Amino acid sequence: LNSPTPVQPSTLDSLVVQVHAACRDWGFFHVINHGVSPELYHTIKSEAANFFSLPLQEKTKVRRDLDN
Repeated sequence: LNSPTPVQPSTLDSLVVQVHAACRDWGFFHVINHGVSPELYHTIKSEAANFFSLPLQEKTKVRRDLDN
């Protein structure tokens, strides 16, 4: 998507189909070659694991709603 050269519409269509299939069949997809440093990636992954291991009561303290 960030290619400095023009991308054929059929290539983008194929990408959309693949992302849709991954979300439908697996519930997620993994983006590679995104330019985020491995160090930052591992920090984010670690912090996410820490957050999701918290009790529900703690996680709901940062719950978002329509006003927030």
